[in-house]
Formats: sequence, C-alpha cells, structure tokens
Amino acid sequence: MNRQPGRVENILVIRPGAMGDILVATPVLLNLRNAFPKSRIAFLVQKRFADVLKANPYIDELIEFDKESVGRFWGIGRLKKELAFLASIRARRFDLALDLLGNLRTAILCVASGARERVGYTYRIRKFFYNRRVVARNPQYVVDFNLDSLRMLGVPIEKKDIYLPADESDKAFAGEWLAGRGLGEARLLIGLFPGGGWSSKRWPEAHFSHLGDMLSSKLNASILVMGGPQERDSIKRIISLMSAEPVEVQGFSLSRFAGLVSKLHLFISNDSGPRYLAVAAGIPSIGLFGPTNATNANPTESIHSAITYEGDCLGCNKLTCADQICMKRILPEAVFEESCRLLKEQGRIS
Repeated sequence: MNRQPGRVENILVIRPGAMGDILVATPVLLNLRNAFPKSRIAFLVQKRFADVLKANPYIDELIEFDKESVGRFWGIGRLKKELAFLASIRARRFDLALDLLGNLRTAILCVASGARERVGYTYRIRKFFYNRRVVARNPQYVVDFNLDSLRMLGVPIEKKDIYLPADESDKAFAGEWLAGRGLGEARLLIGLFPGGGWSSKRWPEAHFSHLGDMLSSKLNASILVMGGPQERDSIKRIISLMSAEPVEVQGFSLSRFAGLVSKLHLFISNDSGPRYLAVAAGIPSIGLFGPTNATNANPTESIHSAITYEGDCLGCNKLTCADQICMKRILPEAVFEESCRLLKEQGRIS
C-alpha cells in the first residue's frame, strides 16, 4: 500500500524538456495542486522550454537552467557554477521532489534538492537516488505514466487534463488573424504539422503535400501548414509541392501558436510536442508513428487517432534512419480516410 508523505510545504517537479514532455506532465501539477492546495510548487525546466509553463496556474515558481550548465562538472568555472546552482536548489528546502524523467542529470538534481521524499523510476542504478520508486508500466499513455508518480504517493487522480498555454487573448488573436486571411468563417480548418524532434519521426514532405491537396479538393478544407523556426524550410517545400493554396503558419510565440491550434477542426502531425496542444484544446488529431510507440504517445480519447505501418522495425526508437520505411509506407490515402472518419464522427462532414 502506498503511504502518503508527511507534512508537505515545498514541492519540486523535475522535467527539463522538451515541449511535448512538459505538456503531458501538466496533469501532475493539476493533481498536486488539488492534493496540496497550500503547498508551494516549483518546476525545474530548461530555459528554452519555460514558455510552456509561464502561464500555468498550478506553479508558484519556475526554476530555469541552461541544458549545458547542469550535470557537467569539468572545468573549475563550470564546477563552481554547477555547485552554486545545486546549492540554490537545496536552499529552497523542498519536502517532496518528483523526477519525471529519470536520467542521471535529473537524478542528481533530485538528490541535491534535499527533499526527504524523492520520487523516481526504477531505472538501472539511478533508482538508488530515490526513496520512493515507481515501477514503469509500459506500454501505457504517457500522461498515466507520469501520474504513476502521484499514485505511488497515494495522491488521488481527479483529472488528466493537459494545460493549454494560451489564454482568451491568444484565442482572440487567432480568430482575428484567420479572419484577416479570409478564414474567419472557414467551414473546415485543418492544420498540418511536419516537424518532429527526431528526423526519423518525420513523415515525407511529399506525403504531407499530397494529403493537403486531397483534403482541399475532396473536402473543400482550408489547409494550414504549421510550425516554428525549425520547420520553416520544410513548410515552404510542402507548400511549393501543393496544387492547393494553403496558409503558412510560423513565426508565432508558443501562446499565439496554441491559440491558432485551438481554432482548428483537425490537427495532423508526426509524433511531436505541438500535437499535445491540440489534445489540450480538445481538437481532434491524428498522429503518425514509426520509430516511437503509439500506445505510449497517443491520447486515449476517441477524437484522437494513431496511424502506423506495421513493419518489423516499428518502435525502434532510432533518432535517425537512412530509409524511413515505417514513415514512407504510411500512405496519404490512409491518413485521408482516417481524417474523414474523425470529421464525420464530429459532424464536420457528412
């Protein structure tokens, strides 16, 4: 039986990145706040991902750090900086620390917090950094995977909602931006996101172009090809291959981008962080999976779907791949058919 921690005044949650991983950790914050309404909750995150959490109402403090400055001890200057950072963590006098990643760097941070209750996963030798150990249950949806850390503590799970980092002003901006491009009254608005943290996870650009043309010509849908700075060139290539005239969406802040996602009727993407913006906004989505496990990453709600090609190498977790057979063999026609199914279920098409 899992025992609840004693008096808890200061809580540290550790999940340095990336965007999607932080988004799916936000249900932990929601349930922590419900269980410990008077406690102070801090979240340790890389600076480049801090915007995902800056408006989150369940956090009292964001502790930001540079990826290259923590967990790397060589060099006198770097060692001094590292020790000073670890001392600043310990000075906050945390009672409870939850490591939602479980690599060596985050395990060190968890111990450095000085928390009497340290929760982490039973990964190799790193499990000895924690005194409350969570047995990873795989495969399971990543939100539930994260919430197992709370179940270990006997904390009731009341909600599993992912927090959308966009407020009403961001949604209003999105409405105005779309209206300015003649899409304010669009009957069917579909977003395509071609990015992905690993090159092996990216569906071919020609497939995205073909899919966009089918959605436009057969469903009379308005197509948004979406992304950030890393997707800029890919977006332009996809648009150049299309017969239809999609709208390019890139160059926005995270909150503005999330606001635009909230206006869609369907979001189609590789296994990527922005897909969880659609999940948080309650927008139907389709995820395209090859090297990663769809069971772990695909939401459980019926408005979300996963498409894979059942090959021998499926779920290999390789960051790069020379041939990308698993992604190339997901045909645009199959994604179009699944799009139609979801849109029919939502009453968007007949």
